[in-house]
Amino acid sequence: MIGSPGNARGANQSENRRLIAARAATFVLGAVMVWSIVGGAVAAVEYALLDVPNGVIPSVATRATLMLSGYALEFAVLVLAVSHAASKPDTQPLPTVVLVGFLFLMVASAGGVVASVWFPMRTVEAIVAHLPSDRLVQWTHETLELSLLEGRPV
Repeated sequence: MIGSPGNARGANQSENRRLIAARAATFVLGAVMVWSIVGGAVAAVEYALLDVPNGVIPSVATRATLMLSGYALEFAVLVLAVSHAASKPDTQPLPTVVLVGFLFLMVASAGGVVASVWFPMRTVEAIVAHLPSDRLVQWTHETLELSLLEGRPV
């Protein structure tokens, strides 16, 4: 029957499941947004290691280590977000502070995307301006190899 207590309990359980799923999705989305921040930080560290006046470009091993460290950090953040979302099946809506935090995370994520484009671009400009062209060819070849290692389309 429509008015029976069993139907009300079933509707309440269904609503709780939706709320828990929405919380879990929010935490996982937050973890995924961290990935671009980490990518931007890796690009910034690689740029900081660049010493063009002395002809020092980070080696492919250093760049690969940075890339793998970034992936490990991204995976750790994702595991923490999933475990946090799964361990506390709270049916309360997220507090406003958390939602404002996600807003700041979105802005930082956009900044990470910009940094992951801007720093490599500045690296190429510095190599072109101060080093012979064979160093640019070497850096470009190493970047291609790392991109293939990552599984990115080239």
